[in-house]
Amino acid sequence: MRPPKGFGANYFTLAAIQATVAQVSIHAVASRQKTHHLATRIFEKEEKPEEPPVALLEPLICPLVRTPRRRHDHHTFAASTDPPSSSDPHPNHPNHPNYKRNRMRRLTLLSALCSALLYAQPIAFAPLHVTSDPLNEDDLSVTYAAEIYTQEDLERANAANLYDFLSRYSAISVMPAYGNPFSQKLDMHGFGIDSGYQNIVITLNGRRLNNIDMTAPLLAAISPQMIERIEIIKGAGSTLYGDGATAGAIHIRTKRDVKDEVHLTGGVYDTLEGGFSLGGGGETYRYGVTQSAYRFGGTRHIDAEGRRDTQALTNTALSFEYTPLEALRLELDAQISRAALYYGGPMSLEEYRDNPAGAGSGYGYGAAPTHQRLKDDHLGSALHYALDARWALSGRYGVEKKESHYVTYDSMANYDYRSYATALEYEDDALGVSVGAEGFEGVRDSRGNETTKQNSALSLQARYRMDRHSLRVGYRLEQVDYRFQNAAQKLEDTHALWGSELGYNYRIDTPSSLFASLSRAYQAPDVDRFFTADFATGSVSFNGFIDPMSVTTATLGYQYIDPSLRLKASLYYSSLEDEIYYYADPAWIASRNTNIDRSHKMGADLFGGWIPQEWLHLSLSYQYVRAIIDEEVQNTERFSHNELPGVPNHNVKASLDVTLRPSLTLGLTQIYRSQSYSADDFANTQKQKQEAYHSTDVTLQHAQENYRLFVRIHNLFNQKNALWIHDDALYPVNFTTTASAGLSLNF
Repeated sequence: MRPPKGFGANYFTLAAIQATVAQVSIHAVASRQKTHHLATRIFEKEEKPEEPPVALLEPLICPLVRTPRRRHDHHTFAASTDPPSSSDPHPNHPNHPNYKRNRMRRLTLLSALCSALLYAQPIAFAPLHVTSDPLNEDDLSVTYAAEIYTQEDLERANAANLYDFLSRYSAISVMPAYGNPFSQKLDMHGFGIDSGYQNIVITLNGRRLNNIDMTAPLLAAISPQMIERIEIIKGAGSTLYGDGATAGAIHIRTKRDVKDEVHLTGGVYDTLEGGFSLGGGGETYRYGVTQSAYRFGGTRHIDAEGRRDTQALTNTALSFEYTPLEALRLELDAQISRAALYYGGPMSLEEYRDNPAGAGSGYGYGAAPTHQRLKDDHLGSALHYALDARWALSGRYGVEKKESHYVTYDSMANYDYRSYATALEYEDDALGVSVGAEGFEGVRDSRGNETTKQNSALSLQARYRMDRHSLRVGYRLEQVDYRFQNAAQKLEDTHALWGSELGYNYRIDTPSSLFASLSRAYQAPDVDRFFTADFATGSVSFNGFIDPMSVTTATLGYQYIDPSLRLKASLYYSSLEDEIYYYADPAWIASRNTNIDRSHKMGADLFGGWIPQEWLHLSLSYQYVRAIIDEEVQNTERFSHNELPGVPNHNVKASLDVTLRPSLTLGLTQIYRSQSYSADDFANTQKQKQEAYHSTDVTLQHAQENYRLFVRIHNLFNQKNALWIHDDALYPVNFTTTASAGLSLNF
């Protein structure tokens, strides 16, 4: 059996109701005016001024309302142009006997006008600051391709989890890792669905989530309700993130201002998800507590007894922020995650065609289900101190302990991670500089073997602006140390690695810019690459240290952002040396982890959003990529000039949001990925290919100020999809229609 590779009275009058609606509408209009204003700002920071109360806007509407003035006859009222007596208060004064009635009339008219404005002005696009960038750039001024998704984007999407959102909207390709839905595989810029996730650095509030082995990050533990922003950096990030940022980086930021909220979702296949969040604070502190739980009954039978691929996950997140001084902010955060899941093994093509919900025959030895349990505990702290108006100092330290237990194979691995990062930053109107130091130590104890990976890095980044021009440079020096020890031997290895970035941005006019960049990135091997498994006996032996990978990427791009259109287009070319991969010997004898001597990747990336009408929002994400092996020979097999397996040439995601009523929105999303060679087919000779991926998803949402109701349907047309490893070894994924409905309440 082959194991997997990798989780009081007038409250209800019409006037009162309209007055309440007016206040909500005014806030919406003020928000749109602020967004439109930001669209014309070039280099200023994002600010969140307090929105104006209704009383401040009343003078704008008072001249439009004829307010009757009391005459000497107390029984009749009429409009009068007589000058008021000096003893009579103004009709807008609170002491006037008709003040309440006049105020209600003004608010009623305000309600009508604001409702009209609500239809006439759509939610506008505007440049957004890249919060993960220490040089304080917005996404129209950066020298790299970036996608930014806000809290509003996630709420509109009603994604089941973070993987669901990335799969439907971003440039990322997403697939469950050999059936595991909690630690899924990610790919960007053509590094392949098999190990592409190791070429993307993923951070959560600055904390690195990548593992030291081939286990994908547990992104399922990050509930969409927790997220404030997602930033995807493409083809850049080697100076800031270092090891593994060869394709780019994904930065996830959770909400600092946690609101009181309860959410509950139920669906077919015994799907149940729910949670709550509580937050509060005072002038100098704030806190937040978030709890979520998820259960899924399974869509597939995974063994002869009819057990299904069930999943369960609980997650608790705590945060505390203290500001003893205006210039000083201290942060503490903790996260506790627990997961238990069963997932099925591979099946043959015939079995897949007949019944993708079946158990399958594994790799030819019968059904191969996996029972896995996961634990993840994190505790972190951070400090931010503004030395003066230009200088700032920050630091972060974290401890993480994890456990992965493959119950099926009686295999246990314990992880102990410790990390720190410090940065000194300077910024004025023209110049920005960031100097940083980072350290990480990860230890895995498994099967009596203790393997350690340790990273130490220094980095320097600088940005200079002059009129329409912006120049950016960066350099990073990183040392990676490995130690392996068991009862019989102790081995060590060290690599000195470096990365650099050079970028230029030219602001053509207020809404558009051109950029060009050249970067050198690197990836040190994960610790699993040093071992070889004997699938006959189940024993593991030391494979030998392999070389790190280096990547040089050139990117040219154009960006345009105005209130109704957001467009980003880029072309890139990457030259690679020693690309890391797993050579799967057809005879299963000489299989091992090794390097591709030389390879390259090139492609085009298009990302756009368009609001042609106030009730219609369109978005499109398209990627074209070619990943070619230039030179490689393994076990007498020549792979030169072949395509890298698991890389589709075309990846398309299109979505449409229609506002049917002010509070009712219908969303449609279509995902398409073209076919590719199976994940293990480096020779490009296998009979079966990775089939094209199709999915049509629908959401319907009714949202008000304090609550949100939604219905979502995934894979509306019941299309079959799977992940191909090689001939007659595929894992069914998203092969049937699922539906769920949910409610979210804000207090």
